[in-house]
Amino acid sequence: MSIDAGWRRYVDLYSGSLHRSELEEVIDSLRDGDFPRAEQLCKTLLDESGGVDASIWAVFGLYYLVTKDLDNAHAAIGRAVELDPDSTLTMNVAGDFASFANDFENAEQFYLMSLQCDPDQLHPRVVLGNRYIAYERYDEAVDVLLSVLYDYPDNEDVWMQLRAAMGSLSDKRREEKVTRSLIGQFPDNYHVLCMMGAALLRQEKAREALEYCKRAVEQRKDDDLLWTLYGSVLNMLGKPKAALICHKKAVQFNNGNPKTLASLSLAYFMAGDLRNAMRVADKVIAIAPEEAIELVGFLEEWETEHVERKKKRKRKARARR
Repeated sequence: MSIDAGWRRYVDLYSGSLHRSELEEVIDSLRDGDFPRAEQLCKTLLDESGGVDASIWAVFGLYYLVTKDLDNAHAAIGRAVELDPDSTLTMNVAGDFASFANDFENAEQFYLMSLQCDPDQLHPRVVLGNRYIAYERYDEAVDVLLSVLYDYPDNEDVWMQLRAAMGSLSDKRREEKVTRSLIGQFPDNYHVLCMMGAALLRQEKAREALEYCKRAVEQRKDDDLLWTLYGSVLNMLGKPKAALICHKKAVQFNNGNPKTLASLSLAYFMAGDLRNAMRVADKVIAIAPEEAIELVGFLEEWETEHVERKKKRKRKARARR
C-alpha cells in the first residue's frame, strides 16, 4: 500500500487534533518504511492524549494496515470512528481498510462520506476511480476521474486510469461526447489525443483516428498503448505492413503486456506471416493463458481452413490432368 502526499493534507484538515506535527512524523516514518518508529510514535501519542484523539487512532490504524495487521487495524479504526465519525482522516483510513480487505461496498461508503466533508480531496476520488474500474463500473469511474482531472490536470496516473475507463464504456455515444468535451478543454493533451483516436477507431472512422495518432506520436513515442492503437488504425486502413511496424514498437516498450503481444500476433497474421503470429501467440499463452484462448483458436481455425483450401486446390489440379 502506498502513502502519498495527500495523507499529510488529511492530517492538516483534521481540526480536532492537537498533534499535527507528531502525526506528520508518523506519516513520514510509514512512507520511509521505518515501522518501529511509527509504532512507537503512535503509542506515545496515545499515552499523552489519554486515548481520546480520533486522528491518532486513525493513523495508528493506518500503521497496522500498512504492516498488514488487519485485526489491530480494524480495532484502531473502529475506535477512531467512534470518537469522530465526521473526520476526513478517519473516513479515508476506514475506506482504505475496507478496500484492503476486499470489502468495497463499505470502502465506497467511507470514501463518499469523506468526500461529503471535503469534496476536493484527491486520495478518495483516485481510489474510487480505480476500484470502479476493477468492478467494471466504468460510467462511475469516468465521472469520478473527470472530477479529479478538472482539479489536477497534470496527474498522469489519473489520465491513464481515465483512458482505461473510457475504452471500456458500453455507451459509445457517451464516450464520444466526453471525449469531444475533453478535446475542447485540453486540445493538445497527449492522453486526450489518444482517447479521441481510440473513440474514432471504435466508430470505424480510421482516417480521422489516424490524425489524432499522428499528433500524439509527435508528443510521445514511448507508449505501447499508443503504438497498438496506431497499428490498429493502420490495419483498418488496409496497411498491414505499416501496422506491423507499429505493433513491434509497442512490444519494444512493453513486452510483458499480454494484450500488446496479442495485438502483435494479429498484426503478423494480417501481414500474412502465420508462423510468427503463432510464435507470438505462444508467448501470450505463457504470460496469460486466458488472453490467448480466443486468439489461438482464431489462428488455428484459420490455419486449418488454409490447409484444407490448399488440399482442395491440389486435388482439383490433379483432376484436370
